[in-house]
Amino acid sequence: MKAAFIISLLAILASCKTSVQRPISVNLIFTRPAFVKIDSIELANNGLRIYAPYKISVSKNYFPNADKFRLGTPLLFVRDTSTISTAVTYFFSEPDSVIRLVEYSWNRGKDKNEIERLFNFNDSAISKQLRNQGIKTLNKKDTWSQVTKIWTSDSVYVKQFMLIEGAPSRTRVLISWNH
Repeated sequence: MKAAFIISLLAILASCKTSVQRPISVNLIFTRPAFVKIDSIELANNGLRIYAPYKISVSKNYFPNADKFRLGTPLLFVRDTSTISTAVTYFFSEPDSVIRLVEYSWNRGKDKNEIERLFNFNDSAISKQLRNQGIKTLNKKDTWSQVTKIWTSDSVYVKQFMLIEGAPSRTRVLISWNH
């Protein structure tokens, strides 16, 4: 009787879902994707296409040479990546449909330390992929601060920034190409 109780208790405990934190799988793209490949890229990453009911644009200082292109309405996808959602926005120029910028964005969820962990994870992954450590800066204002890190190579420009309003509240990775 006692053995049956212990076996059933172990079976119940083994069948319970554990709350182990999965690492966030971001799958940053460092080579310029072809416009026609975006749907298949997002399908492979479980991305769900979102149609924004408003115009999305970027300022001319958001990425290098942004003001040299006439950007179309970007393609926006949301990925369920562990405990935080990843929004991926593909900005392309018109009329050639060349991808000019891919923006990955995350906003703070329930865990207030999650954004900082993600920022550090991305920092390490980008530095390893591009084989350079990048240049980090800190911009402090009265009620907020922003940590920015920029990596450049012959072909790609990567900028990651984290906004801190008391605690880290959002982070972005911007990838654009030099040619």
